[in-house]
Amino acid sequence: MRYLLDTCAFLWLAEGNPRLSAPAKAIIRDPANEGAVSSVSFWELSMKSVTGKLPLPGTPALLERLALQQGLDVLPLTVAHVDRFHQMPATHRDPFDRIIAAIAQAAGLVVLTPDPVFDSLGVRRAW
Repeated sequence: MRYLLDTCAFLWLAEGNPRLSAPAKAIIRDPANEGAVSSVSFWELSMKSVTGKLPLPGTPALLERLALQQGLDVLPLTVAHVDRFHQMPATHRDPFDRIIAAIAQAAGLVVLTPDPVFDSLGVRRAW
């Protein structure tokens, strides 16, 4: 399976937070699976951190190193992703969720997230 961690799932992985589900942990630990996190997630976490909404366990650069140490690919945001975002129906307004869904669609990735809103965004979800 090829998967993309949603921002909260990535943060919980980085923190060792028990809110990361057992099935998600099994998917991440399975060497047959290929995982990724979007650069958009680092932007989202940074925005929440600098506005005081969320404490981070390190800088975005440190979080990227943690992702790479976990064997995750860090996916850049491309114009093709933005174009897919632009074409999505406005069933959900959160731009970060929508762009993560667009990236997953473009790359054929399953999104690891507890958030059922992704079901309405046309992606496969696991949790």
